[in-house]
Amino acid sequence: MPSTESVSHYDLIVCACGDQEYTARDAIEAAIFRGELDATWKKFLHSVAAEKQADELDLDPDESAISGAAEAFRYEHDLITAEETEAWLENRGLTFDDFSDYFSRQYYAGALHDIVPGEVEYASASSELRELFVAELILSGELERMTKELMCSESFLIVMGLSRHNLRIGLRGWGAIRSGSMNCSRSRRHITAAATRWLFRKHASANW
Repeated sequence: MPSTESVSHYDLIVCACGDQEYTARDAIEAAIFRGELDATWKKFLHSVAAEKQADELDLDPDESAISGAAEAFRYEHDLITAEETEAWLENRGLTFDDFSDYFSRQYYAGALHDIVPGEVEYASASSELRELFVAELILSGELERMTKELMCSESFLIVMGLSRHNLRIGLRGWGAIRSGSMNCSRSRRHITAAATRWLFRKHASANW
């Protein structure tokens, strides 16, 4: 197994269907399309800013609160021993440092007030910040939720007889006629239907 340092969190395989594997990047891109990533990204930036402020103020964390949250996480995921926890993290490309840092950020985000997070957009963020964000998604359970949403869409495509490649063509094409706006208030069902109609029109005109 490759070391956690050599593999991007984006390349983490989150699920597979037949011989098709899906990565964290796929789940995140689908969330961007659905307009669901923005709130999660802003929450993450808030926790990063809180941790930074704590460092600047040289604040000491409440170790009992952090260890209590970590222990609750372990039992929620049925990780009774340190070995089981290490294996769980390794399977997701994470380390114990990622694990402890996550709970430190969560602690400071809840303990500090008047935090002013950075206004950096996800698309223009540094690779380091985005990698940290994926680790946050994994540990918070958000990536699992995004993966379930992705697979719901994938199941729909299988029923309709469409490929994943054609889905991306449809989503990107429809995104283009929407002038690139990804923050849509319409329901996911409406979005999927509209993208699929666009794809079918293109399919008919191109005679695929």
